[in-house]
Amino acid sequence: DVKEEARVEDAGMMTDVKEAQVDQEHPQAVEEPGDLSAPQDEVSPYTGDDGLVCIMRHSIRHDLHGFDKVPLSIWPDKMRRPYDPPISDFNLPAEAGLKLKKFKFKTIVSSPYRRCLQTSGVVARTLGVKVVHVDDRLGEWYREV
Repeated sequence: DVKEEARVEDAGMMTDVKEAQVDQEHPQAVEEPGDLSAPQDEVSPYTGDDGLVCIMRHSIRHDLHGFDKVPLSIWPDKMRRPYDPPISDFNLPAEAGLKLKKFKFKTIVSSPYRRCLQTSGVVARTLGVKVVHVDDRLGEWYREV
């Protein structure tokens, strides 16, 4: 589900972003990560209002070892969207989310690329964040050569 035109304050300006509800199931049949609960003996000094920012790269791209090696069953729209592969490792962002849990993040912002949405969805689920904010301004950046 996508809610269009949510407004988010950004550096003193109002910016249009989209909100995507976090899917509680992975979009593909992959191995589920293990227990996503925080360790019972860990007490966090963080409140979630500490002003902390974490920047995370997406998980491993499915086309890391070649576009032609990814079957259509995993990436059915690869001919229409060759720039937007899915991730191949859902455990990596789940493990990162576990390490971030103690910081009590309340907000996740993602680029609209599938690999970023899948990564942020797993992290959001691990952290208990219900909404991922999708900002179309985030994405690839290339310098002119």
